[in-house]
Formats: sequence, structure tokens, C-alpha cells
Amino acid sequence: MEASWADAALKNDIPVLGVCRGMQMLNVLGGGTLHMDLSAFRTEYPTSFLRRIFYRKAIEVEPDSWLACATGRLNLKVNSIHSQAIEHLGMGFTASARESNGLIQAIE
Repeated sequence: MEASWADAALKNDIPVLGVCRGMQMLNVLGGGTLHMDLSAFRTEYPTSFLRRIFYRKAIEVEPDSWLACATGRLNLKVNSIHSQAIEHLGMGFTASARESNGLIQAIE
């Protein structure tokens, strides 16, 4: 159901905010792909579930992005416990924030 709503919004140029899995779903609907295995990126992340929940990672925000405009910042700390992440961007999307290891944390 949510995929059909997101698809309709994208086709009708209706703004949508997708957080975490929602961002990933929007990217895939736009023809993008996901990293299915993040083990190569996880070397710097805590391993216990509780520590992963409270871990805050640094991300760098693109200066001309909506995210930079909304937050007024180019460096943020976010928590995420992704099991997947965006690999290739879908059509029309740009990466607006990344971790230091290159993983995309925000798209527009």
C-alpha cells in the first residue's frame, strides 16, 4: 500500500519525506538499488543492539540541499541501525548527506 502511495506521489510531483526504510523504498521506486550487506561498512559501528540504538554517527550535508536549508547545518549527528543502505541512486534523486564511509544517509 505504501509503495503505491509513494509511486503516485512521485508521478504527480507531490513532495514526500521518507525516513530510513521510507527513503530506501523511494529510491528503489525511482530505479535505484540497495546495499544488501553492510558488513564491509560496519567496522566502525558498535556491535551490541543497545549500543547500536544509541550510537550517533556523523554525517556531512551537501551545502545546497533542502536538508542544509532546513537544519542550517552542514554537519549533523544521527542515529541509525540500518540493515540495508542506498547503493545507486534512483532517477531524479541526489544524495544530500553521507557518512564518512560513503554511505548515503539522506536523499532529495
